[in-house]
Amino acid sequence: MWAACAWVLLPVAIALLVIIMIPLPAFLDNFVLQVVKYAFHIRVPFFGLEWFYTVLVGSGVLCAMKLQSLLATDKNENSINGIQLKASRWRKERNFWISATTFVIYFMLWRYYALKLEVKKLKEKSKEKSN
Repeated sequence: MWAACAWVLLPVAIALLVIIMIPLPAFLDNFVLQVVKYAFHIRVPFFGLEWFYTVLVGSGVLCAMKLQSLLATDKNENSINGIQLKASRWRKERNFWISATTFVIYFMLWRYYALKLEVKKLKEKSKEKSN
């Protein structure tokens, strides 16, 4: 499951976040907002859920699961030698940080998108009042 976070979900989130954060002229900024809006509202096949919220909730749940497995003690500690125990712990920590990073970046993308929409609405209101 961590591979899906690392190779599919994380690059998409980083690309969308970088694109939306670049200061652009108004017509390009509107285009970027439309692209991000489209990405948010893609439907997951067979479930009818929106892709973005599915990923946000899924990565949060995955992060919680990885944290729980990281904090849980291994029942076979006596049968595992030192290097295997360290490797297992390192793998659990890596998976936790991948899922936590994915969750945080998607949450940042969601908040930054909301702020960009609010700024756009305020600019439109100020143009209307000045005319």
